[in-house]
Amino acid sequence: SSGIELATTDTMVEGGHFHQHTTSWYNLGWKVMASNASDIAAMGGFPLYAMVTLGLPPDTDVANVDELYIGILDLADKFHIKIVGGDMVRSSSVFITISLTGTTDVPAMLRANAQSNDQIAITGQLGLSSAGLKLIQKPMKPEIGSDHLITAHKTPYPLIDHGRILVSTGITTAMDVSDGLVDDLGKLCTASNVSARIDSARIPIDSSLKTIFPNEYMNMVLYGGEDYALIFCAPPHIMKCALSKLPNGGTVIGEILSGPSGQVSVIGTDGKEVKAERYGWDHYR
Repeated sequence: SSGIELATTDTMVEGGHFHQHTTSWYNLGWKVMASNASDIAAMGGFPLYAMVTLGLPPDTDVANVDELYIGILDLADKFHIKIVGGDMVRSSSVFITISLTGTTDVPAMLRANAQSNDQIAITGQLGLSSAGLKLIQKPMKPEIGSDHLITAHKTPYPLIDHGRILVSTGITTAMDVSDGLVDDLGKLCTASNVSARIDSARIPIDSSLKTIFPNEYMNMVLYGGEDYALIFCAPPHIMKCALSKLPNGGTVIGEILSGPSGQVSVIGTDGKEVKAERYGWDHYR
């Protein structure tokens, strides 16, 4: 059967999305490619073709551009993505835009399909990238596990295989976590005209995240971005089937409710429910 075409695009701008003292050229290339591939993963697709546009100041070192492209290609090669063109322009600050196409043989998962009484689940890990960034910005004494948090920030991994499994088991609603769990779940709820409640005690938490950031880890899990985990929603019988097929498993962390569109409430570890403030990434806030 002929596939359904998918497309996505993402831009990273120096100063807004990254700073050269915390992000290498290699990691920049990897991350902007990974964020696009993650959007395709969240729709349940295979990524196919990419176009790359670079904005560079006139004094940019050619070696840096080479390093950027190695990062782009290393991520692309892992998922057999072909780079088919692009553009290079003079710019006062560095920016990179990648557009990526993809395909799926079954209807794509969308953020607008959630219905009340759906369970909400997550696959992948939360909070690691923001913890890794903190460790890069302010190196602490080296602790066991800190390398793995830094790696999660520098070279996040899009969950293409997980997305394929979810879409093939009948999941129709999904989204990747790029701006933070609460913020992205809020966007999904707004698109579906529903609300959500998540139970923070049910969210799986990485042990080194807990050890190194004992007071901050829950904030990182709820509000940290760039983890590229997948949130997905389904009625319980479909959810059970999907969770059984995911290689690293997935975890139900809450449910979709009818209620104020876009509202997310969080049950804290103390059992009290609070309406979460959505303060993820918003360029124009």
